[in-house]
Amino acid sequence: MCLALALVFPLPEISRFDMPPLFKGAQHHTWALIHGTPIQAACNILLEGFIRPANWTYNKNLSKSDVPTFRAFYLGSEIAQTDHFPDWALQELMDSAQKRGKGQQAVLIGALYRGSEAHISYQAGGNETAQISVADRGIATTSEKYTVALSNHVGLMFFALKMAKFADRR
Repeated sequence: MCLALALVFPLPEISRFDMPPLFKGAQHHTWALIHGTPIQAACNILLEGFIRPANWTYNKNLSKSDVPTFRAFYLGSEIAQTDHFPDWALQELMDSAQKRGKGQQAVLIGALYRGSEAHISYQAGGNETAQISVADRGIATTSEKYTVALSNHVGLMFFALKMAKFADRR
């Protein structure tokens, strides 16, 4: 399938890509998510079946190391309670990804988050505040309009190769 200048590949129905448990055991809120990532990181995500954020630098002098990120950042849209990524959300998020930082990456990973708590939205403040709130809420939106979700409750649905990156390989 070709959509929003990307070639979209649904993931196979194998145990590695089974939907994870619901956040707090109930599904009252479902979010469609797009996570932009470089090709090597996308390979690791597909091998593990899990988006494992790791964007900090390590220094032997710990005072010079970055603070680690424990939740992944996405472009997100709340959807009806479903276990499928709706076509309208795919179109909306892929179009949005072309205009935002996540869309600058070579691969876009589509995922679903299912949980019992409504998201919390931050109008101001740092990303650290949103990340901390995710432990209690499961999902939050930042003042920059990114969605932060607890990785243990996000299931992978598809990956998409951006056509511009795909065409550059010829």
